[in-house]
Amino acid sequence: PNPVVISNSLSSSTSVVIDSSYIIEARYKKSFLLNVWSPYGTPSGGGFYDEGAVADVRINQNELVVVPGKEKKIFGGWSTSGGEILDFNSSEAKSLDSPKSNSNIQVIVSSPMNVTAKWNSQYFVDAKSSSGTVTGAGWYDPGTLVPISVKMPSQPPGMWTTYSFEGWSGDIESKSPSTKIIVNGPKSLIAEWREDSTPG
Repeated sequence: PNPVVISNSLSSSTSVVIDSSYIIEARYKKSFLLNVWSPYGTPSGGGFYDEGAVADVRINQNELVVVPGKEKKIFGGWSTSGGEILDFNSSEAKSLDSPKSNSNIQVIVSSPMNVTAKWNSQYFVDAKSSSGTVTGAGWYDPGTLVPISVKMPSQPPGMWTTYSFEGWSGDIESKSPSTKIIVNGPKSLIAEWREDSTPG
């Protein structure tokens, strides 16, 4: 019933002057563990948060080459079960059941939570030719149907030879200079040519 002055009330230890009878109660508030995990990159924002606090969850990069010239990972968003994030374009919190492509999100910590970064693969299509110009090489998502083509090399004036396209070698077999390939992994294609001296 008697008031007492506690100078450092937020500290776990304190001292009071006893000049009357007092009841002093230690009070606690809930805090929950937010576990942030990613198989690639360096995520941040994990740890214990007071109930209802907002945690800033981030990943340090959106793209990571796993195998140079063959495979890389693209950040595909965050996933959690039943968690909510702050959406500054809306007055309501939204669920994280569907992945968010933003590399940083604000999570409302209302219970112990696991936030996981999702990553998608991209594969490199390496198309080369000793002569002429190849188009279609580059990074692609799995399942993409990529058109590949090669233009006939142009001969300098005064030359008595031409080149005949023999076909593609490597991860595709085709006799056409323009073809298509489905990306289900890294692909390597080489345009083969035959020197023809018939004009001479």
